[in-house]
Amino acid sequence: MRRKLITVIVITLLVALPATPAVLGWHTEEIYRDVAARVSDDNPEIDLRIHEYERGWLGARAQYTVDITGPWAELYREHADTDEPLQMHGRDDIRHGPWLGEGFGAARFDSELRMADALHALGHDEIADNPILVARSHINTRGHVDSRFHIPDYRFAFDAATDDGAPRTLTLEWRDAGGRAGIEGDLSRVLLLAPELTLSDDEGTHVAVRDFELGDRSRRGSDGLWLGRAHMAIAELEVALEEAGEALGMELNGLTIETRSEADDDRAEVTSLFAFDDMSVNGNRFEDGEFRTRIRNLEREPLARLNHLINRAQQEFGQDEIDPAYEAEMMEAVDDLLRGSPELQSERIHIGTDEGPITGDLRLGFDGERPFQSELPITLLDPLSGHLELRVPRPLVRDALYAAMQGHLPEGEFGGEMEARLRQQVDQSINILVAMGLLEREGSEIILRVQKETGGPPLVNDQDVMAMFQALSQLFE
Repeated sequence: MRRKLITVIVITLLVALPATPAVLGWHTEEIYRDVAARVSDDNPEIDLRIHEYERGWLGARAQYTVDITGPWAELYREHADTDEPLQMHGRDDIRHGPWLGEGFGAARFDSELRMADALHALGHDEIADNPILVARSHINTRGHVDSRFHIPDYRFAFDAATDDGAPRTLTLEWRDAGGRAGIEGDLSRVLLLAPELTLSDDEGTHVAVRDFELGDRSRRGSDGLWLGRAHMAIAELEVALEEAGEALGMELNGLTIETRSEADDDRAEVTSLFAFDDMSVNGNRFEDGEFRTRIRNLEREPLARLNHLINRAQQEFGQDEIDPAYEAEMMEAVDDLLRGSPELQSERIHIGTDEGPITGDLRLGFDGERPFQSELPITLLDPLSGHLELRVPRPLVRDALYAAMQGHLPEGEFGGEMEARLRQQVDQSINILVAMGLLEREGSEIILRVQKETGGPPLVNDQDVMAMFQALSQLFE
């Protein structure tokens, strides 16, 4: 009996194992087409079309086209002076499992993506026929996709218009760029890394980025609302610009920009972060910069509806036109969103300086039960409540006003006596603003406080504006 059982198992394996790649090949094609459809559904400015899929016993080959719409396509047509669509063409060589040469799974993909037509149209013939992205992806039996991709090093020049309309040639270069992307059920994730990225021209512009990181990890709900985390990080940023005889030099380290969105069945919440470790702008140093905010009480249904309408508008209409019906639907979604009484609150506002920290607190609220019409902005003031407190070191305020005054003086008319008089005017103007109650002084800090209650007057009335204008105008007489 035992010998018969072993014989049955061996025969079953001998029959089943050769058929396994074919079964996984069929399963892989189903996943492949589902992923292609999902990419198009999740990205309104991308349409991915599979136009060839040849499935064999041990592997398959696929070819597809990606049509890109939206701002990037408009920018391409403008620079290439063409009406042709912006397209990418991809090719996948697929190996069926279960053994993929580096582990078990359903399939392995080796992919190349090209933009030959677009690059030829833009005049970059030397790189047009090279792949712009090379990737290796794995699909497991549950349909989860994991990809690691590499973007070949590129260095090319392109023309950009300046403020006066004159063309300027910029050179963009990156090295060792790549990243990772994946789909796991309803979770999508992507991480783009660029260790070296530079932009420069022959007129003094130079932007250098070290260790650039851009990521997104989110889930799309049944209502189309994306929830999760998106972030951008830069380890080092150097900027050198020269425009109209004025130079800007900036160095920044440890930049982080992050957005998180969460929701239950009824309401959503969004937190945002902008932070840096240290920054120098034309010799002025700042450190420990952080601006963190949270938006609460966002009604989920109108938020999802508004998001859907914005995506549709970006896909179907140009920047200078929009269907009035879509615009009316968007305004209705905005109205419904405001009726949920959203709130914005800062959790930390802080910038360190040599003179002391700049700190602040910001709170905004909207009473959706009060009458308003979003197409009439003035009606939005009545339901609005707000509080702003900004604390700035007094020497920093003095130096900023003094620098503004100095910039209004003719060159060569700045001396010791003039400097002393202007500094005295700065102090007098600050004292006037404090005496009028527009600013407060507490120790070595100057404080700006603005308060508005629901149903109350605007944050700053006409008398306050005129008084502040008269006080500051003394600086430039």
